[in-house]
Amino acid sequence: MNRDKASDILRQLKDPRLGFVSVVTVELSRDMRHAKIYVSVLGGEAEQQATMAALERAKGYVRSELGRR
Repeated sequence: MNRDKASDILRQLKDPRLGFVSVVTVELSRDMRHAKIYVSVLGGEAEQQATMAALERAKGYVRSELGRR
């Protein structure tokens, strides 16, 4: 899994709370069962919290897309 694939998945999200977010790095376990996606969020505190809430809500979708790809 690389940053570009993770970024592609995040671009598909249509949540209006989602602000400007960049995928910084992706850590993948050897057996590919676990992934940590590190993001950078621009904006003020309220915008950052809203973006993180949107990402948290989209966790299931992101997880299924990662598995599919």
